[in-house]
Amino acid sequence: MTKQISISHRDRSFYFHFENNGPRKGMELFHLHNDYEIYFLLEGKRKYIIKHQEYNLDENSLVFINKNILHKTCGTGFKYKRFVLNFYESYVSNEVSYLINLLFENGPTILNVPNDQTQPFLELLKAIQKEYVTDQLDSSLYIQSLLTQLLIVSKRLYYQQSASLSTTRENTSVDSELISSIIKYIHEHFRGNLPLSRLAQTFHWSENYLSRLFSKGTGFKIIQYLNTIRIIEARRLLRETEIKVNDVAKNIGFANHGHFCRVFKKEVGRTPTQFREDNKR
Repeated sequence: MTKQISISHRDRSFYFHFENNGPRKGMELFHLHNDYEIYFLLEGKRKYIIKHQEYNLDENSLVFINKNILHKTCGTGFKYKRFVLNFYESYVSNEVSYLINLLFENGPTILNVPNDQTQPFLELLKAIQKEYVTDQLDSSLYIQSLLTQLLIVSKRLYYQQSASLSTTRENTSVDSELISSIIKYIHEHFRGNLPLSRLAQTFHWSENYLSRLFSKGTGFKIIQYLNTIRIIEARRLLRETEIKVNDVAKNIGFANHGHFCRVFKKEVGRTPTQFREDNKR
């Protein structure tokens, strides 16, 4: 059976990528991830499909995609340049939560940046790119400041264009939406006990049906995906915090420290302690 959904896993709180000469073709599979995404199309044309609704993007288009939302880009026969930023909610301060709600959680939000307003956006994106690449001691703090500025100027543009933003909706794939809902639920509850029976009760389907559907759509068994998400978060905590390994295990839903270490080593190839020491070096 061919999987229908690709799932991106990132063990860093912030990710940045610039595509200078993107291929004409698009993504084969819908994908989703447990962080927020900002997509800025600098040059060219792209078709963006978000929850099975199509959006045609021209240059200077700005897209805000909520976490755990199915989406993909499609080619239109044009080469393109684009910036992509992904970040976890914990990466920004609580003071900007209203910007997250406005731009992401009520979205998707798609803005067209007028030619006379592109300069502030490009300056911020290039500054973020420079800090991300150089990765100095205080780069993370500087990027957080620049990201907040980017969200603020985006909010102001949003209010300028809010009257014309599209609110059309099309039919969605029931199976894809169910898989997306399961993934979202796992991301929200992976820190606690999450047996398959709980998912079956929550979504009102049998355990066998959910297992088959999830495996067909993602290529993962549910328990495999749950452990993957837990290990991704463990890697982030080990890299970015000083939380003790035993507390990391409890934080991500492992009641048994030994079991956590075995799963971590199987997934990563190193013990949690070795992983932390290697990243410090």
